[in-house]
Amino acid sequence: MSIWMSFLAVMTYAFIRDGGFHQFDIQMEFAIILGFWIFGMGGTSYFFSQPTTKLHILGEKIELTEFWLFKKETHVLKKIDIKDIYIKTHLDSDGDSFELILQTQKKEFSIKQSSVKEDIEELQKRLSSML
Repeated sequence: MSIWMSFLAVMTYAFIRDGGFHQFDIQMEFAIILGFWIFGMGGTSYFFSQPTTKLHILGEKIELTEFWLFKKETHVLKKIDIKDIYIKTHLDSDGDSFELILQTQKKEFSIKQSSVKEDIEELQKRLSSML
């Protein structure tokens, strides 16, 4: 998304500097640029709303930290708090995508996502053996 937004900023600068691209009516060109900005801001907000998860298993204690752009949440769990570790399959136009979910009594945490099912299954086995 940073590449998209950087390119969009450069194109907007060129648009303002040159008074448009002179291919369509100026209002149409402005509407097109505005559409790209709306799409870019929507995509950027979605991208930064997804947490990055870090999992530490230290004996009986499990520390799970979720990171967002401007905040961080740390959850300290015990092995008994873990209800299940399972794989969720998502279907889209790019093919199957797999997500490893750690389920507690209160919340589900996304541990890893991949398009390679074997990687997710291997991690699921490793985590299950540790817990």
